[in-house]
Amino acid sequence: MKKNTDKQLPDRLRDRGVFRKLPNMNKPDADADYDPDADYVESEYEGVVSRRQAYDPDVARINAEYAKAMKEAAAKAHDLFLAVHPEASGLRFHRSKTYVSKPRPAGFSEVPIAIIRRMLQPGWVGKTQKAILEAVQEEMPQYAIASAKNIWTMEHMGWQLENLRDAVASGPAAFRTADVSKCRTLSDFRRDLKLHAAGTPDSYRATIRITPDTVTINKLVVNITMNTVRGKAIPTARINVEKLLEALKKPRG
Repeated sequence: MKKNTDKQLPDRLRDRGVFRKLPNMNKPDADADYDPDADYVESEYEGVVSRRQAYDPDVARINAEYAKAMKEAAAKAHDLFLAVHPEASGLRFHRSKTYVSKPRPAGFSEVPIAIIRRMLQPGWVGKTQKAILEAVQEEMPQYAIASAKNIWTMEHMGWQLENLRDAVASGPAAFRTADVSKCRTLSDFRRDLKLHAAGTPDSYRATIRITPDTVTINKLVVNITMNTVRGKAIPTARINVEKLLEALKKPRG
């Protein structure tokens, strides 16, 4: 049986654009229409706001109206299609996803990378989300970062996700080996970077001198005292950790 082609369809169908190719919204990163600067709200003709996006009543209303219109249009297109392709009447038809989006300012896709780089700076991965956003806001005052909705929970994909992972891999040496392969949101990155930092203790090189009475670490001198444990005298050096860290950061004597 010869297959029908676009040129064989009635003019009333071609003119309506019923059979134009639609982007694959199941993998938006693979399509030119995917915009990482947009707040995507997906549905399946049911007006459902995606769980990974912040709720906006205006977008939700438009999404519901758009979904309803698409559902009605799809039903008409379905009937027209079967009129042209009666051999398909026994097949199961799957609904495609539709979406509406609220665009963010051009260049906003650079903000997540700036947040990653801020967290990679010494002492920042352990700070609060609010503190991190406020710091990045000062760096990029043209964007409303501190008040941005769902910025920590928005899932990234495609080249945008790769850019975030590359920022970690090319960042400070202490974080280059962090496993962020399963991270998709900034919250995921913050969690795994914190775990990596906690499991990577600082290391130092020091000059240590021991005499019968003292232990000297760089320029920190600790007296040795004799403690009795189960009747046995044991030489002991009690070290203040804060003073030890301070001494380790100073040049060796």
